[in-house]
Amino acid sequence: MASAIDQHPLLTGLAKGLSPTGVGSGRVLVGVSGGPDSVALLRGLLVVAERQPLELFVAHFDHGWRPESRDDARWVEDLCCRWSVPCFTGEARRGGEGAIAAESEEAARNSRYAFLRETAQSVEAKFIAVAHTADDQAETVLHHIVRGTGLAGLAGMPRRRRLEDGIELVRPLLDVPRDVVHDYLQHIGQDFRRDATNDDRSRTRSRLRHDLLPLLRSEFNPQVDSALLRLAAQAAEAREAIEGWARQALDEALLDRSEHVCRLRQPLLAALPRQVQREARRLLWREQNWPRQQMGQHESARQTDLIAAERPPFTLPGNITATRRGELIVLTRA
Repeated sequence: MASAIDQHPLLTGLAKGLSPTGVGSGRVLVGVSGGPDSVALLRGLLVVAERQPLELFVAHFDHGWRPESRDDARWVEDLCCRWSVPCFTGEARRGGEGAIAAESEEAARNSRYAFLRETAQSVEAKFIAVAHTADDQAETVLHHIVRGTGLAGLAGMPRRRRLEDGIELVRPLLDVPRDVVHDYLQHIGQDFRRDATNDDRSRTRSRLRHDLLPLLRSEFNPQVDSALLRLAAQAAEAREAIEGWARQALDEALLDRSEHVCRLRQPLLAALPRQVQREARRLLWREQNWPRQQMGQHESARQTDLIAAERPPFTLPGNITATRRGELIVLTRA
């Protein structure tokens, strides 16, 4: 007979969240910061591993932003030792006299995920599991809305994403609220580390969590979190449909390509809705490994105009020249 804790909402939510990710057996690398969400994910996966042939590994990345961050790393190592899970730790580059090199939140995220990918490759893990919750998803969608976003931003974080090296990044707690995480840890008597930077109002995410979302709940809509999650789910469905259409359209329009040159059939592109055109370009840029960070609405509009009518050649970010030659669109990277 299953115990009451076996039926805890976190475990049922984790099982439901794992189902569409493809995680059922094999090696899984779990990103564990020491905070409540990642610790609950690890403890929940340990329960799953009792019933399914999962082999768990843990990766902890120390950004070095706080004096106690090395204590966090040792705490995670001790937790993994207690549960006989291999643990790998990494840290951000340090400048002179042991100071952490300054990095933005985006750079820190990139460093962390690079470490996770490298560690997953070293242990031959097919999946990397991270502990984003339903609250994180709602905050992410709101953050994107506030700073301006398109359909991709409204979709929030995907439950499953294939990385460049074929490893799958999965978020099995994406439907589990943060209060369920804390309740589960309390039920099993599991402690965790507290990160004071989560309360730092100088960070946009902290202000969204502690100021804007509570204001929206109290003054506008008590169910605003659910509304944001519904919006994300609907946007993700729409984006998936558009991406499938764009994938087929790109395959048909692409005449030939090399590392630095792509030639596409202009009439086939011109027949597509603008949103599908934009998605086809995004897929092409990703497959060519061309830089996308500086590609904004202005650059996208210029390419759409070039497809619609003859225009002089122009240069896009990454030193890529877009040229119209009759019924050909030619993209050349110098």
